[in-house]
Amino acid sequence: MEKLEIKEFSDNEEIINKEVYIKTIEEGTTKTGNTFLKGELTDGVKTMQYKLWNTAESFNYVLNNKDEIMQNPVINISGKANIFNNSCSIIIENVNYIDIERTREDYLPRCKEEVIADFKEVLARNLTETGKSIVNLIFQKDNIGTRFIEEFAGAKMHDARVHGLLNHTRKMMNILETLFKNDERLETIRPHIKDLMFLGILVHDIGKIYEMNFGVYTEYSYVGHKTFGVELIKELENEIVEAYSKDFYYQILAIIEGHHGEFEQLPRTIAAQLIHYIDMLESQTTGILDSLEREEHSVNATGKILKRATSAGKFYTITL
Repeated sequence: MEKLEIKEFSDNEEIINKEVYIKTIEEGTTKTGNTFLKGELTDGVKTMQYKLWNTAESFNYVLNNKDEIMQNPVINISGKANIFNNSCSIIIENVNYIDIERTREDYLPRCKEEVIADFKEVLARNLTETGKSIVNLIFQKDNIGTRFIEEFAGAKMHDARVHGLLNHTRKMMNILETLFKNDERLETIRPHIKDLMFLGILVHDIGKIYEMNFGVYTEYSYVGHKTFGVELIKELENEIVEAYSKDFYYQILAIIEGHHGEFEQLPRTIAAQLIHYIDMLESQTTGILDSLEREEHSVNATGKILKRATSAGKFYTITL
């Protein structure tokens, strides 16, 4: 089936049996109280909003099978382009899975392959041989190494792409490396501090390999990636304690549990606090750049980015 090419459509332009990737499905309510469906779709490069009114032929099918569609989001659509208030969206009438030629992975955004090599290099430069042995233990367990390399860092925000988790971790390690260069006192605050902080960054989000599957939340994602990460490290308790100490092991757990800072459990160690700062700096910076990139590839560009302003959840609009 021919893939939809997102462009500047004319009003009421027909779209007949075009393959797209459905990124999100949400329920909405009209002014008259009727339920409709809305969300975002992509052709792999550009994104566009869509709506599915309750009078559409496929409305009930999509409404009742949202979870299944999000697991298999490459689908054919038919409908029309609609321009309202200078914004273009697609009004979908029908969906089907007939003669689908591409898979979900064909539509996923990806980080550059070079990030994998840089990730390995920054670890090699900064970890002791003991630290490297712990990395090998983690990545050789089950399918963890492969999943870490391929998973997203987030479903929608910062590094929501293949290799995103690795890339987010890599950028945090590069920031940490700069901090060690900037102030030599950092290396003196406790034994094995460099191994602790680089390993802490490595595993702070590693639970996302269980929380998500290529950016789609899994059945048990309500547990959260911090809990999954703690469970994973607990399986290596004896090896970590033997290599370092009991205190080092619990310091790693404290980093995983406290890296979200004031948004959840507050950091209770210096290492956890510093890694929280690094995580916030990296994720917020990447979030802004990702928003700019999405704006550039949107058919309804506004030149503005929406950014979280406070921990209370307030937002304000910023522009270039």
